[in-house]
Amino acid sequence: LLIDTSGDDSKKVIGLTATPIRYLDRERNMTKEIFDNKISSAISLPEAFANGLLPIPTYICSYNSCYTSYYNLLKKVKKLPPGDKRKKLEERLEKIKQSFKTDENNIYEIIKKYQQVQNGKYIVFCNTIESVKEYFSQADSWFDTKTEIKKYQVYSKQSKERNQEELDSFNDDNSQISLLFCVDILNGGVHVSNVNRIIQLRSTVSPI
Repeated sequence: LLIDTSGDDSKKVIGLTATPIRYLDRERNMTKEIFDNKISSAISLPEAFANGLLPIPTYICSYNSCYTSYYNLLKKVKKLPPGDKRKKLEERLEKIKQSFKTDENNIYEIIKKYQQVQNGKYIVFCNTIESVKEYFSQADSWFDTKTEIKKYQVYSKQSKERNQEELDSFNDDNSQISLLFCVDILNGGVHVSNVNRIIQLRSTVSPI
């Protein structure tokens, strides 16, 4: 990105970014806002895949994200006073839950089906700190292995020092299977070493 801000040809401002579109901020285009849409060089994510600059990921979708929405709605319903309205809403939610409750949507079944070699380093993106703790305790059951699964977690309510310790330990970990659970902290601007799989247990509007 290149723009002349002073009218003096000897003075230029150069900006470099991997993501000019701020998807979580009303999709603001910073190229237009800051650089008057003057671009010297750019490449999109699909172009980077097509040109072999980045490996094309295997992207697997399931209904697991529905559970997060379900539990959020259930919490709201539970706050209603007892009565017919609450009972009807609970019954409707239970029917909705049953509609996507199948074995193939279980994390264990998904990993078993699509990952013939389960070994590797995983980042597990979670929606809340409570869900981090819940999935952290469940994660051993996700894998068909007898080897120890190493687990780490980073989130805002831990101290920066603790988060850095967890991140450093995960980066240095050479276990057969290791998982790093996080909420928001690793969304961008952080390098995590040798990660080859991501488990996305939260919704996002960002294609990246």
